[in-house]
Amino acid sequence: MKGLLFLAPISLFYFLGVDCAHSPTGPGNSLPDTTSHTFTFQQFSWGGGGASFLSDVAILSDTNIWAVGEIQPVQYDSTGQRIYTPYGAAHWDGVSWELLKLPTSYGLSYTSYLTPTGIIAFTPNDIWFANGGVHKFNSQVVTQSYWINKFPGNPGILDEGQNAEKVWGTSDNNLYVVGRKGGLAYFNGTSWQKLSSGTQLDITDIYGATNPRTGELEILALATQIDSLPSQTQLLRIQGTAVSLISTFSKVYFSLWFVPGEKYYLAGDGIMWKNSLDDSAWTDYPVGTITRYGIGRIRGTGLNDIFATGSYLEVVHFNGLTWYNYMNEIPSAYGSYSMVALRGNTMVAVGLVDQEAVLLMGKR
Repeated sequence: MKGLLFLAPISLFYFLGVDCAHSPTGPGNSLPDTTSHTFTFQQFSWGGGGASFLSDVAILSDTNIWAVGEIQPVQYDSTGQRIYTPYGAAHWDGVSWELLKLPTSYGLSYTSYLTPTGIIAFTPNDIWFANGGVHKFNSQVVTQSYWINKFPGNPGILDEGQNAEKVWGTSDNNLYVVGRKGGLAYFNGTSWQKLSSGTQLDITDIYGATNPRTGELEILALATQIDSLPSQTQLLRIQGTAVSLISTFSKVYFSLWFVPGEKYYLAGDGIMWKNSLDDSAWTDYPVGTITRYGIGRIRGTGLNDIFATGSYLEVVHFNGLTWYNYMNEIPSAYGSYSMVALRGNTMVAVGLVDQEAVLLMGKR
């Protein structure tokens, strides 16, 4: 299985109460207005010709959404020969989904079809993928490929096994990519630089936001021991090209989301939070309280609008006061939503079920 595309359930504990209240902000902070838990959902799936999955999604608007991964339907050419080149992206125009293949030969002597594991979109014509490196996309074609991974015939800048998997940044001259075995690199708009992450664990998530009080950009990443015991997670701080360790946990967490100086969330073996990184303890909601199973990704637009998704297609939402679990409203299956994005009143979760790529779109 590629990357974190399927998260084995950490617990099968079934809980009855799906609304779980907790204080959304710290002492002295005013409570934000609650948002609605009421969403109408549509589920889409593609594949059938092999192992298909979707691993990331970016929402530019209600009529411009990109989901990326590997989609392999059963297709034949005019001579009856099977077509094996995969689709790497699905695009929503507000009415329907279009599947796109992503060929690129930049820097290579042959054509490669991208099956991205990460995406970030700044504008409709300024989109970046992570897949064997980092690639710029103008919504029609790949215009530039930076092959920073090391593979036969390509020296790259990352060490052996440090595959680039997720990309985050504020612009195309301030980009970070993270991946396996502590892989971390930075792009200044001209060149890529390998950064020392200080860890050999897989870096599974990176996220940044501007502190509303200080105006400073805060960037955090999670490094997780996935394939062996004992379980371990490291919370990392990235400041420019310097990386430091904040905390180490004896449980597995795959994803993080935060509003700097106000609230920090980690998600994986349950969900936990704290108001400040300087606080001595986290408030922990283990599996069986907010979520029934393991959580692979958490994202929000504010302290009153947060989604978390994970194993068995579980989806939960925080509205500023309560958590709500949609498992009684959305079909569950032996699969996983490995990424979720939220913009305005639209949410999209992507992942896999069996050998098909799956996408859930919710409208409030």
